[in-house]
Amino acid sequence: MDKDKISKFYCTNYKNLLTKLTNSKHICKYSDILYINDDNNSISKREYKYITSLQGKKMLYYFKHNIDDIIYIGESHTINDKWSSIDRMKQHFQQSQDSGLLARVMSKDNKSEYDAIVYLNDVDIYYIDLTDKSEYFIKTLESFCIDCYKPKYNK
Repeated sequence: MDKDKISKFYCTNYKNLLTKLTNSKHICKYSDILYINDDNNSISKREYKYITSLQGKKMLYYFKHNIDDIIYIGESHTINDKWSSIDRMKQHFQQSQDSGLLARVMSKDNKSEYDAIVYLNDVDIYYIDLTDKSEYFIKTLESFCIDCYKPKYNK
């Protein structure tokens, strides 16, 4: 069996892997951190309090638009006690970070920052705690999930 057939077999049989894992946890909605202020139609940022609980965790995380569409899958772990899961998650809310979801939506869909945030307001963020797993396992799982789900904003 060639690699494409094997990949297709696993993707077909494990399409709901992320949503069926019992340890998949909801972090917050995108709008809990970055949102459009209805009072003056400006972009506002709340505290990152929802993601501070991720400190020190190795994880696979995903952004899910509405009910079914997984639009981005990523992995994160602490590197040399200098780069943490929190740092990686914060990038997804900053226009200046090319690897973040906000910048990807703006670039891929040719949206203004305002329009991208309006779109992302319907996005929920989830993670799977993989603290007890190796970096190799986490990267392999991320790659497998990206191959299966083909999220719009993963490169």
